[in-house]
Amino acid sequence: MVINENLRLYPPVAQLPQRFNSQEIKFRNHVIPAKTPIELSIYGIHHSSRNWKDPEKFIPERFENEKHDHYSWLGFGGGNRLCLGINFSLIEQRIILCALLRKYEVSLPADSIHKDKLQIEPEVSGTSGPHPVPLIFKRRTE
Repeated sequence: MVINENLRLYPPVAQLPQRFNSQEIKFRNHVIPAKTPIELSIYGIHHSSRNWKDPEKFIPERFENEKHDHYSWLGFGGGNRLCLGINFSLIEQRIILCALLRKYEVSLPADSIHKDKLQIEPEVSGTSGPHPVPLIFKRRTE
């Protein structure tokens, strides 16, 4: 739940590359002419109040029952273009997170710019990532 919520708030690819429709599309009361540039904002979908209650808040429990619209969470893309590495990535993230939390207490420095919210560095390529996040690892003595 924590991993999915983190990917919802901070998708690694915030915007898909621009594509062009090959033919005219009728969508509700609109007509999109052929060869119109179309961009999909994953960040916008993940932060939409139409898809999520309190979209700016970190609430991992929203993934407890996995009852959300299939295309409201696109952490690994969707449909025919779903990332092939989704299962490997999720398993790898769970193992690393468990191993780290079992051996260390992790915290931010008191003067961290990320104290209230993770600060993102926008990228021109459509990918996104945080400003450097210095962490303090304190070995558990148990």
